[in-house]
Amino acid sequence: MDHPITLFTVPRSFKGEIGIIQANAVESWRQLRPAPEILFISDDPGVAEAAKDLGCSHVPGVRYNDHGTPLVSNVFKKGQGAASHEIVSYINSDIVLSQSFMGAIRRIKERFDQFLMIGQRWDFHYPHPIDFSDEDWSVRFVKRAQKKGARHGPTGVDYHCFMRGMYHRVPDFALGRRTWDNWLVWYALRQDIPVVDVTKVVCAIHIGKTTTKPITPEIRRNRELGNHAGTWGRVNFATWALQPEYDYPGELFK
Repeated sequence: MDHPITLFTVPRSFKGEIGIIQANAVESWRQLRPAPEILFISDDPGVAEAAKDLGCSHVPGVRYNDHGTPLVSNVFKKGQGAASHEIVSYINSDIVLSQSFMGAIRRIKERFDQFLMIGQRWDFHYPHPIDFSDEDWSVRFVKRAQKKGARHGPTGVDYHCFMRGMYHRVPDFALGRRTWDNWLVWYALRQDIPVVDVTKVVCAIHIGKTTTKPITPEIRRNRELGNHAGTWGRVNFATWALQPEYDYPGELFK
């Protein structure tokens, strides 16, 4: 039985290309079954209205650093605090998901009471509306992304699925400025919480632009806060790996 979940994200204003990309991502989440609760944690202009239009909930009052970047500590506090379900997932607002995401959660929850589910993404820039009226949209889109896109390395983690309350103390990382996502993995490893890599099962597709950011004061500060997390908190350091059921019947993990 699939479990209901809460997804929380920090979208930007729904304008121009990023607006199309975020709307695609959110609609892909709305297609999941059981339908997830979706929280928009952002004070950007127009986000509250977009949340209403897309059938999501808006959580205002985000804390920012001196550069105007949301603080991961506050985002995770608000996301877990507002969530209605015990299974929650932070997810970047430009990630398209398919039903395999829910199937992976079900299989992991059958094995573990506490866990962190992560995986590598596929990079496939797609700034066009997706035709969700096609009942096979996800199959077609996944095949297209895997054919024309590329799998990202194990350093970037674009979704973290876990049990609500697991992250009760998070440093004041700047969101989206490296290291913070690796710290979340490193923390789970340090707490002996099973970290499950679902790359072979879940195709999470990053449809935004992939850019290389220069080293900025925010990135340097994140590295200071994360200590060695950027080295050890990668997807390939997961303690478990979810295998496709048809390849490994009866053996779900290794």
